Amino acid sequence: MRYLWFTNITIYKMALVTCWDNFKRETLPHLVRLMELLISFSIATLTVIAFGTQYWITSERDNSQSHEGLWINCTEGPKGNCWSLPLSGVETSLTATRVLMSFALVCGVLAAIVAIVSMIQIMRKVQVAGGVLFICQGVWLMIGLAAYSGTFSEYRKSGWSYSIGWVAFILSVVAGLYFIVVGIYRLCRHRGGPDIEEVDYKPLAQMDGSTNTSSDDDD
Repeated sequence: MRYLWFTNITIYKMALVTCWDNFKRETLPHLVRLMELLISFSIATLTVIAFGTQYWITSERDNSQSHEGLWINCTEGPKGNCWSLPLSGVETSLTATRVLMSFALVCGVLAAIVAIVSMIQIMRKVQVAGGVLFICQGVWLMIGLAAYSGTFSEYRKSGWSYSIGWVAFILSVVAGLYFIVVGIYRLCRHRGGPDIEEVDYKPLAQMDGSTNTSSDDDD
């Protein structure tokens, strides 16, 4: 009875180990690539939202409320309206933020494209390039957001568009470091031997059959 109980536990352990090995070998790499793709598109989407919305500044003074963006200013209330800001002749900080946010947006879009390419086919050098693009995007975002902070005052508070820009900055830096480290790790592992994701794992029964065949041939 004790022998049967021990045998059942051993079988369950072997089944769990086999399931975990199959998950780690077949499912986990796809989940990781999907996560990388979702993060890339999330950063690009947040950058677009921060770049195009008009809630960088919210102000309230003399019973009047308004909000401002990089391109549009709006007043709230029954007679509220919106108007576009000119491309030139505005504050220097606003112009600098526009340019830097444009650079960040381009880097974010390119990084998302790189994520798609690396998901279709694991290209380690491309992953490192994607990480560099994310770091560049984070640098442009940080400088642009810091330059725009000079327009705040007691009555001019930061809005949710400005906050989304900082969220995109944090995610872009984290994603950039992740892609660079993972890409370099995969490059080093590939040079040192076969990539684990590319090894042809044979079923256990097939391996046993080949072993038996070789033994018969030796006899």
